[in-house]
Amino acid sequence: MRRWLSFLQAGYVVELLRPHFVNYSKRLVKTPKLYFQDTGVLCHLLGIREPSDLQTHPLRGAIFENFVVNELRKVYIHHGQRPPLYFWRESGGREVDVLIDLGVTATTDREIRQG
Repeated sequence: MRRWLSFLQAGYVVELLRPHFVNYSKRLVKTPKLYFQDTGVLCHLLGIREPSDLQTHPLRGAIFENFVVNELRKVYIHHGQRPPLYFWRESGGREVDVLIDLGVTATTDREIRQG
């Protein structure tokens, strides 16, 4: 599985968003989240062919989150910076979709909602 995932990353098909954690003893999810670089490919793989299909699709929120994370990543890349993007999730389910690490003194979070 890791080998296939590395092929998809090398081909710029998917990107992994790493978890943000400072305290290793906390009960946090440490598995990266996978995002497709092209939401058109993602929609095609999900069988979404028309915009109206997307409006009623059960994964529309996750697709929108995928889109927003990609756009945030592009902002940093276009400025020649490595995107300081992470996510945070407890094993109990509480989650922040995107954390932007602003350096030693600050981190900002964003909840992504569709609709």
